[in-house]
Amino acid sequence: MPLHAVPEKPQTHSLGETSRSESVTRPDRRALIGGSVLFAASYGLALTAADEYGLAVPIAGPWIAMAHGEGSEELVLDGIAQLGSVALIAGSFIFPERTLGPARSSAPAIRLRVGAAGTKVVVAAQF
Repeated sequence: MPLHAVPEKPQTHSLGETSRSESVTRPDRRALIGGSVLFAASYGLALTAADEYGLAVPIAGPWIAMAHGEGSEELVLDGIAQLGSVALIAGSFIFPERTLGPARSSAPAIRLRVGAAGTKVVVAAQF
């Protein structure tokens, strides 16, 4: 080996899988939270005005009240808000968000780097 040799690139050896990624699927949190807040607000307003016409019934309450002659713009808006909130909640499960996450491994990963630095041999471990 010549005196002015360029040191070779350190080699990395992995014991366990650390670089693999897997897809994580879960309900779309934005749609789930937004739909839940919208449903709580719209159903809460219906409960404060609940009467004998069935406004306490979730989702169908405003439509039942309108069928009994209680027609007003507030009931239409409340019915649309409750239906929209249920659509958002269902959509969060039908169209989930997918993200890439680290691979799950039951064994701990150990990475060893072995290389030459000038005239020395370097061994480093990462747990």
